[in-house]
Amino acid sequence: MRTIILLLLLLAPAIFTQERDIRAELNTMGSINNLSLSPNGNLWLVTKMKEVCFAKDIYSNWNYKDTLFVSDCSSNFDRISFFDENNAILSGDISYFPDSLSSNAVYITNDKGKSWEKVNFGDNSWIYDICTNKYGEAWMGGSSGNMFYSSDHGKNWNKLNSPFSESTRMCSISMTDHNNGISGALYNSIYKTIDNWKTFSKISTPFEQKKYTTQKSNNRINKVRYWNNYIIVNQANHIFYTDKKNIRWKKFPVKLIDFEIDKSTNELFAISNDLFIYVFSSPSEYYKLNDQQISETPIDMKVLDTSVYILDISKKIYKINKREFYQTHLYTVDHKIPEPRTKVKSKNTTWSINGRNLYIYDNGEKEWYREYVFPFDATKITPIDDNKILVWNDKNNYLYDRETKNFGIYRPTLVINEFLKFPINKIDISSAGGGCFGGGANQIVYTNRSNTDLESESINEYKDLLTNGTWKEDSTKNDFKNIVSLSKIDSTLHVINSDPYYVSMYTDFGITQKDIKGTIQAIGSILRSYYPAPTYQPAKKLIISKLMNFGKINTRVVRDVLFAEEKYTSTGISSFDVNIINNNNDTLNISRKYSVASNPWHLPWKITYHGIDFLCYNYKLSLLIKELIPKNFRASEYFDNKFLIFRMADYTLDKEQEQGE
Repeated sequence: MRTIILLLLLLAPAIFTQERDIRAELNTMGSINNLSLSPNGNLWLVTKMKEVCFAKDIYSNWNYKDTLFVSDCSSNFDRISFFDENNAILSGDISYFPDSLSSNAVYITNDKGKSWEKVNFGDNSWIYDICTNKYGEAWMGGSSGNMFYSSDHGKNWNKLNSPFSESTRMCSISMTDHNNGISGALYNSIYKTIDNWKTFSKISTPFEQKKYTTQKSNNRINKVRYWNNYIIVNQANHIFYTDKKNIRWKKFPVKLIDFEIDKSTNELFAISNDLFIYVFSSPSEYYKLNDQQISETPIDMKVLDTSVYILDISKKIYKINKREFYQTHLYTVDHKIPEPRTKVKSKNTTWSINGRNLYIYDNGEKEWYREYVFPFDATKITPIDDNKILVWNDKNNYLYDRETKNFGIYRPTLVINEFLKFPINKIDISSAGGGCFGGGANQIVYTNRSNTDLESESINEYKDLLTNGTWKEDSTKNDFKNIVSLSKIDSTLHVINSDPYYVSMYTDFGITQKDIKGTIQAIGSILRSYYPAPTYQPAKKLIISKLMNFGKINTRVVRDVLFAEEKYTSTGISSFDVNIINNNNDTLNISRKYSVASNPWHLPWKITYHGIDFLCYNYKLSLLIKELIPKNFRASEYFDNKFLIFRMADYTLDKEQEQGE
């Protein structure tokens, strides 16, 4: 018995340690666009900033290998492509000479990535895609439009007879054997060969056969593969198949977003639009691989021996087959969890977040450990006590209980009840923005002049942003004078407080035929404000056609428009802020942030009070704010039904084009 007790005591620290997940996130510099998988299941990731990371398998921790390439100053890494478990090629935008601007090199390894040799392939080309086989053959191409071939694991290269040029480039290449293959380019072209690119012939694309419509111009061939008697293509994110001999592109019975072929079974593995995995033995014969779906948009997929491996945008990796659905984040023990930038403390617990990770500080071990992983990026945490914490992700609140490990959505009610117990004393409204589309700011301040009204005190226009992020003090004064009743403001806020999660419906906006006609007349200026570049502007006649037949637009799309993410983004951020201060010196903040264009009526507003945030989709709040600002106030154009009508038409067009109608 004594021996057993002693053994338990010796094991106890190990058991306790396992309860504390002290693994750090695999933090990488630069984007990751590909998941690399060796024939024996080793996983590799490379980044645009020349970092290389390795895991023995999906169940193992990751290790950094970037020290192998510290002298490579002028390169971007894209992928590692394997011949076999020992030999591989690392490609991307790589220069053979340090600090050179030429893209003329690849790295090769013959010892499972322990060491790498840089090889000059004799041209200036960022390599966009590469195809390898177990016989040591490799085909690759990219920005120059040229194609290259090696028969000795990438040690020596020959330039092939390419159908592409520097203007079309080469985006995807796939070879079934030494002679037969297919390749696609940036601008709507697919070619095939039967003699290793000594000769080639062009085949019609889905876009040329009018299988879909688009507002964009390049119609890029993202991926193309031979599969049994078929050709499979991803053109501009539309996936089709055709018989090899009779080129007539068709849709799959399931809407797909990516695909890859399992060389061991010759089956087609594909990710559906709703993020399930399907396996096809033919275009009409298929089954769902697993009843679970991946949770995020995939970046890349690979298939090995009837298992599909997926990297998603949240840097999770999946291994999925008939028997297994395994997912994990990228973790390493090469370093500890770093000291977080922001920390919050309840009575006896120090909390922190980093992306999806919730951390707690272990005072005894003097280190951070991972308490929980959220299914989203958390942007704010508010402790309730030492065991419960409120989590905000810019859309919803969630409550996490440390004791029970329960986690779920939390919808606080009567959020601003305490604020409304005191009269409103002041309102400060500002709208500001900066970046490549111009900058500036407007501000208007209301003060309580009586017991019944608020009166505009000043309106300022700022044109210069200082280096510390504030606007230059000298401003242009405006004569705008306005008086708003306190009862109207109070009434609107009570409506929000009583039902903070109400989403305005189509009928709430009171859209009229006059609004629709006004949208048609103003379509030019609306397009210019919404689309950041002329190349992305849809044809005016398509939008106008929708507007002329507005009755055919489903009015339920209003909710989708208000919930939609921004269609285009830029480096600049604009903000609209309303601070309402009561006599108790409490502040109710109402804000909206956007990049290129805000949503109609600036909905949803983020409302913040006493550390709690929620989104408000109530049109009445926007109506009140519109009444508080002059017509020429910055970003006032979004307080208008014309922009809502345009967005409904644009959204409907996008959905029709996605469905190929």
